[in-house]
Amino acid sequence: DELHAYDMRRLGYLLAMAGFWEQIGGRIAVISATFPQPLAEMLSETLAGKLTTVEVPDRPWPVRHRLTIRGTHLTSEEAAAEIGDRLRAGQAVLVTANNVAAARTLFERLGPVARACHGGEAADLLHSRFRAMDRRLIEERIRGRYGTGRPRKPGLVVATQAVEVSLDVDFDALHSSG
Repeated sequence: DELHAYDMRRLGYLLAMAGFWEQIGGRIAVISATFPQPLAEMLSETLAGKLTTVEVPDRPWPVRHRLTIRGTHLTSEEAAAEIGDRLRAGQAVLVTANNVAAARTLFERLGPVARACHGGEAADLLHSRFRAMDRRLIEERIRGRYGTGRPRKPGLVVATQAVEVSLDVDFDALHSSG
């Protein structure tokens, strides 16, 4: 999952491992709902064997995701305004920042909007610097509000990539640093 990780060093490690695996006789399969062309090109340059792309024709399932890439940083006024508009429209929004400082800044700006629109429990901040017991409580609160298989409530979670580790959640929108 997430072969095109947000960390270029990690992506380099993954590509090097794929190349090594191929050298010792292994076969590699990459399965993804979204497979960026630059990643396909890097994989092609890394591996000696022929790459085969298989696409599922006429998908029987609805399109769930729409990706928009913006030229502004996640902490910009433009991004904050769009996230605020989503909160005021009653959406559940996950904001994933690249570092704790950016997550805190965004939470300070957007948390009050979420709480004003949807109540005191409608905004959460999650990052790796919380103590384990505090993080567990925050994760329980997030799962309770945004967990899959239950009615989605509007609100805001601002997090670092720590949110990707163990939560099975569902949001209307994700805003993420590139």
